[in-house]
Amino acid sequence: METHFLKPKIKEKFIHIILIFLAVLLTMVIHEFGHYITGNALGNSMAMDLNGTRPIHGNFVEKWHLPIVAISGTIFTLLQAFIFLLLLVIFQTQSLYPFLIYPLIYRLVPYIVSLLNPERLGRQDKAQFAQYFGFNPWLLIVPVLILLFIFVYKGTKKVDINWRQISFTTIMSIIFTIIILFINQVIF
Repeated sequence: METHFLKPKIKEKFIHIILIFLAVLLTMVIHEFGHYITGNALGNSMAMDLNGTRPIHGNFVEKWHLPIVAISGTIFTLLQAFIFLLLLVIFQTQSLYPFLIYPLIYRLVPYIVSLLNPERLGRQDKAQFAQYFGFNPWLLIVPVLILLFIFVYKGTKKVDINWRQISFTTIMSIIFTIIILFINQVIF
């Protein structure tokens, strides 16, 4: 009887892990696709992988394309988070939660790393946008992170996610991010 009780829990945990992986992969693809589609729409031939998008010929057709393409990934990530918040509110299922929290993790971790290693900040999307227009990148970074946090907070409350679930999802997300980035580096 005890093994019968454990099987649904194991199956549920396995499904949750698969959903976390899919959330990580989908978020990375959506973010990079935002750069890719914007760059192409502006007339640049773009190349994309899971950790970057760039003009095939090395430079943008026009210099002003850089900040627009840079910020578009963040806009797509914000849209993803908003759409998954709406879906979570409508369907009220914890299964959608990884797709809501990962955009925050995906945007937060690089900026935490940038605090520890400041020269990495200039490579980030919002920093490139801010540098082009001559303002402090944190004036854009902080509001985006706050907005993503608000989405996550509202979703967390709506489907009653506890700290243990948040911690597990965050740790697994970071592990999957590292694995995907490693595979991306080897392949591309």
